[in-house]
Amino acid sequence: MKTDIEIVTGFIGSGKTKFINALLESTLSKNEKVIVVQLETGETEIERKFKEDNRVRFTTLTYGEFSEKRFSHILQRVTPHRVIIEFNGTEDINELLELIHCKEIKKFSKLTSTYFISEAATLQPYLSNMGRFLMPCMQLSNLVVINNTKYMEDNSVARLKEFIKEYKEFVPVLEVKDIENIKEIVKYSKLFHRGTLKNWDVFLKDLFK
Repeated sequence: MKTDIEIVTGFIGSGKTKFINALLESTLSKNEKVIVVQLETGETEIERKFKEDNRVRFTTLTYGEFSEKRFSHILQRVTPHRVIIEFNGTEDINELLELIHCKEIKKFSKLTSTYFISEAATLQPYLSNMGRFLMPCMQLSNLVVINNTKYMEDNSVARLKEFIKEYKEFVPVLEVKDIENIKEIVKYSKLFHRGTLKNWDVFLKDLFK
């Protein structure tokens, strides 16, 4: 069975790495092999406990280094159940999608989820100024995460959610009042694949290798 690819995208400093830490905390299953590919390095790091976990591998690459040949080699050598790609939303996501959907990569993997991460207060200004890059990221997403809504009035948060729905009507929006509590929000959300079904999925992938 094919490797699942998850893209985590958003502007620099939006909380992508903290989201990945929360995602691993909440969804990493017992026998799962995960590769985290970071195409940027920000202020936050992947937590040490995941770096020391033999289920998780990490690689940091530039956009130029992340080629079809290199990604294909990673997929075939490691045969992971899942790859999480941290992608800077100011780059062209269509180039990443072209790589993921090319014939060689599609032999071994499939894109299953795209998460768009943003600071709540800066989402609209950034889309106004850098919409050429950020808008496609949001429109392609399966989930929009808006961080630190505690700094906004309730009616402003409601208007922001309406603004998001104008561009992608049915996309779920996960509100995180304080990014320091993002793990708890992800843990109790029903929007993520985990638990018994996730364990079963990993088992089947191993069975049909």
